Amino acid sequence: MNKFKKIMAMALALVTVASMVACGSSEEETPDVSTSSESTVIVETPEETTARYLAAITAGVPADILEVLPPFTEVSEETQMVSDVLGLVGEDIAAFAATTSPMNIKAFGVAIVKPAEGKEDAVKASLQGFIDGQITSFETYLQDQLEIAKAATLQVLEDGTIVMVMVEDSETVLASILENL
Repeated sequence: MNKFKKIMAMALALVTVASMVACGSSEEETPDVSTSSESTVIVETPEETTARYLAAITAGVPADILEVLPPFTEVSEETQMVSDVLGLVGEDIAAFAATTSPMNIKAFGVAIVKPAEGKEDAVKASLQGFIDGQITSFETYLQDQLEIAKAATLQVLEDGTIVMVMVEDSETVLASILENL
């Protein structure tokens, strides 16, 4: 049986390599592939991870909201204000996609972040700070927005990805995002 597993792992590795060659992949574009007798692990590039996160947000958040508050995938001059609202710092992030209201008129924010190595706690604290700030902001006005902020979720997935969802019907949006990750 052990010999069978080794043969299957080798066959899977050969099929993976052959499909990459057939697709015309260059060496720079080929993801790292590690094989063992148990399984094959493909490591994504930061760009691939970001694209996957963006697709999950696009699938999970209602299109009418994304039309007004489009997701962003990098900390830049154009997105600095929104990055500041979430507390995201470029050097703390390996890959991410996020969308949020840049002002306290609506309790809304969705972020999927792969923290840089050793920055998990910093990213989690920043996103929790955003949630706490939204709760504080809406305590004295806009009770419907306060309820949305209080229902926000912050989860750390098995692979270290941190998902924050603060949106109306957050359970449905979170389920969709997790399904699409």
